[in-house]
Amino acid sequence: LGLPSISMAALPSEWPGFSARLKLGGAAYHVTVERGRDGKAAMEIDGKPSRARSVELVAGGEVEVVIRVAGKGSGA
Repeated sequence: LGLPSISMAALPSEWPGFSARLKLGGAAYHVTVERGRDGKAAMEIDGKPSRARSVELVAGGEVEVVIRVAGKGSGA
């Protein structure tokens, strides 16, 4: 049986970012979505850069996910 995943996110142009805490199964996910500093999309999982476009869910523990989306916001 496969587990679902957390995918790369998108932000409305007026949002600088958001964060969420999710409990899925036996694991806790701390997810932060923000604009990429250089305008490029990127993801970190537990502080390490990842080329994946999604995070596979795990059976237990805690996972820190930072998603940086491409593009610039309105600056508002």
